[in-house]
Amino acid sequence: MNPGLKSHISARLDKVFDGSAHIFTNEFFEDLSIVTNALDNVKARLYIDQRCVTSSTPLIDSGTLGPKGHVQCMVPHQTESYGQGKDAEEENEVPFCTLKMFPEETLHCVEWARDKFGKLFTQKPQSAINLIEKGEKFVPES
Repeated sequence: MNPGLKSHISARLDKVFDGSAHIFTNEFFEDLSIVTNALDNVKARLYIDQRCVTSSTPLIDSGTLGPKGHVQCMVPHQTESYGQGKDAEEENEVPFCTLKMFPEETLHCVEWARDKFGKLFTQKPQSAINLIEKGEKFVPES
């Protein structure tokens, strides 16, 4: 996107958590200009937030929940950190990516099964009925 950033960005594939503190040390975080993340769980967000606050490294957190998205910029000791804030009420929604990947929590498994059931026994039969009733005029929704 920005040729001026070439060779100034390095992507890491190591999981960042307590068990990788020997890889992602305090010095590692202190040497960064900024941290950006798009994590899929609150526990991981809180961990990164805590490490950024400790090392005084700015953090840009982003995420999605269905069609909704958010971005939050945090500057340690100047703005509210992720851990200090209160998440908006979630209305019991499960992230879309959780349903498409492997659900692990009980609620996610139930939502995954409900999604599959709805597609098999509601959407597909309704599409078949519409095709039979409307013939060639029927264009199924994706």
